[in-house]
Amino acid sequence: MRQRMFLRAAFAVLLAASVLPASAQAIGDLVDTAHFPIDPARSFGVGGSTDQKLAQTLTVEVGGHVTGVFLSITCSTGRLAVELRNVVMDMPGTTVLARQEVRADRIRGYFGKFAYVKMPGDLRVYAGTRLAIVVTNEKGSCSLYQSADPGTYAGGKGWFETLPNPPGWLPFSDFPGDPDDLPFQLVVSPT
Repeated sequence: MRQRMFLRAAFAVLLAASVLPASAQAIGDLVDTAHFPIDPARSFGVGGSTDQKLAQTLTVEVGGHVTGVFLSITCSTGRLAVELRNVVMDMPGTTVLARQEVRADRIRGYFGKFAYVKMPGDLRVYAGTRLAIVVTNEKGSCSLYQSADPGTYAGGKGWFETLPNPPGWLPFSDFPGDPDDLPFQLVVSPT
């Protein structure tokens, strides 16, 4: 009986470790690159009837093993997929370097705060590496809060792909009034 309770507790801890609030960042990890300002009054949809996908390209500043990303996101249904992809011609590429799926009810993005999504695997990045954080939800919907400070992140920019548009990424900057970037933080272990 004790062993079963221990296993349940261990499983709960492991499950909780896949999505944690910002205050739970592991000691020794660091935010490599980020765009912080969040506008909790404005958000972009992820998934839903238009199957909208969002992305943020970025440039790694220090490097290390990627341990996760912080996103200003909240989900109501489905499963959020967070991918790290290559960047081709400044746009999100098709090569998935790391991927994590999280049940919607595990996303704890609150107004003005970030939700941490732990990335599996052993992805090592170096200063100057270009990456894209891509978020999708094929069977549900999420909201990713917009940036309160448009156009200030020089290492990349925000992108979207949605129906009924033809396939392909469009930059937020093509639409006046929308910020050029998504709030994010890339977390690495420098070891």
